[in-house]
Amino acid sequence: MKSYLSIILLVVGFSGGGILTESAMAEDIELEGWPVNGATYVDPVETLLHWQLNGSAELVDHYKIYFSSDEAAVQNISVTAYQGDVDVNGTLEYEPDDLELDTQYYWRINTVLQNNSVVYGDVWEFTAERVDVPGIVVAHSPYESGIYLGSAGIAVLPNGDYIAKCDEFGPNSTEDTLAISRVYGSLDGGLNWQLRSVINGSMWSIPFVYDGDLYLLGVTYHPGGDTTIRRSSEWRVDMDRAAGFWFRVFVGFADG
Repeated sequence: MKSYLSIILLVVGFSGGGILTESAMAEDIELEGWPVNGATYVDPVETLLHWQLNGSAELVDHYKIYFSSDEAAVQNISVTAYQGDVDVNGTLEYEPDDLELDTQYYWRINTVLQNNSVVYGDVWEFTAERVDVPGIVVAHSPYESGIYLGSAGIAVLPNGDYIAKCDEFGPNSTEDTLAISRVYGSLDGGLNWQLRSVINGSMWSIPFVYDGDLYLLGVTYHPGGDTTIRRSSEWRVDMDRAAGFWFRVFVGFADG
């Protein structure tokens, strides 16, 4: 009778003690990665792979990274594709060396649990290539930088040079304190572009030519900055209180 009771108590202890099986733990692990699976036009320079866990982080010990242009190496978890471990409390990202253009890459994240079992991640893929847009790309800023380019404008100088401008915005920009505009120039009708000037305190600027000079009309930052007018041939700061508020005119943003 004593033996019978001890067996019963042992069974009750295991069934009611909340022991988590490997299969139950694995069901709580789901990863989401970027670039998203199947992504194209991923910039090959300073590419950043990152992922997040949709599940119970307390079950995880660390992650194993596999990355290669060889799909079989990643699929088979080959040592040639292994790129290292990341602790569960570390930064969940991996930055490979500059990638080759027009090349497909494969990666996966395997999750090692606290009980040393492994949840094998899906194999994701993306293609490294320049952004394929109609026409000529004047400038590009990688998504991972957190600095995006917008508010484009273009003008033609009296000598035939093309001028294009854009503003920096995004989470890592200074658009809300001291905005930045970039000015590019082309000597061959827009086929090739070079950076001419970087302007601090310029946002939503409109380029135009008047009486032989190039002007930019905009504000210093977004939102609520001072109105600015900049002319390419000289520099001046004027204050005008006639309308009951400060109106600042900054003249001069580029060489000549």
